[in-house]
Amino acid sequence: MRGSFARNMWTAAGSWAGLKAADWALCGISGLPESPRNVFHEVLGCECRPERLVDDLGEDWLIEHNFQKIYPCCQYSHSTVEAITGLIADLPRDVELKNCQEVIVEIHEKGQLLDERHPTTTLGARFSIPHIAAVAAIRGRVDLDTLSSDSLVDPEVAELRQRVTIRAYRPQLPPPNDRPARVGFVFSDGRKFEAECLCAQGSPSTPLGLETISRKVEGICRDVYPGMSEVMDELVGLDDGTLDSPWENVVSRITGES
Repeated sequence: MRGSFARNMWTAAGSWAGLKAADWALCGISGLPESPRNVFHEVLGCECRPERLVDDLGEDWLIEHNFQKIYPCCQYSHSTVEAITGLIADLPRDVELKNCQEVIVEIHEKGQLLDERHPTTTLGARFSIPHIAAVAAIRGRVDLDTLSSDSLVDPEVAELRQRVTIRAYRPQLPPPNDRPARVGFVFSDGRKFEAECLCAQGSPSTPLGLETISRKVEGICRDVYPGMSEVMDELVGLDDGTLDSPWENVVSRITGES
């Protein structure tokens, strides 16, 4: 909430460490067999159950349990975004959500923690249900443009997020519908427009299509890594030439240096 972008660097650090470990292994640089036990059991105090390492080996892949984010905000808020954007499509022409008297967001337990009404940074804005709901209602979508630094000083957004009420979603639902949201817009004339999303797109049970993910990658990487989309398409297609290429050659293509 205070804008610590370093919080999100663990993914980059983990990826870098994994790639370097693979490079080092090819060079004959290895660790000790007892290192995992020393670190995780003796130092960190975790229970040691090595037999679990081979449970469903070759059958169940953790990557299949991952989720992809199409919205540039905390995943806990995605069901709120989809409820609002879905509602907008069905509204009468004379209704503008920004003119509502109150916005009621009923959301799962983790989403209720995102209750900051006065985010001061773009990262904080992405962890604020009031801000995200206001942006979605006023702009009709949530993306890098609408959730930019400009949204922090937008008077319409600032005013509407003060009218957001966060409540617990009831009843609690089991996975995969354990992060739902129901959003209602109440107007002074008594009208109320409501929609809900039980499971946002991108979760294992509602996966995004490859075209959507490719479009996201292209939008993010185009200016910095101009060759990313082409290389990604080849990797997804299991192209033998790309898969067999040295990593440094692949990186050169991604960065446009070759």
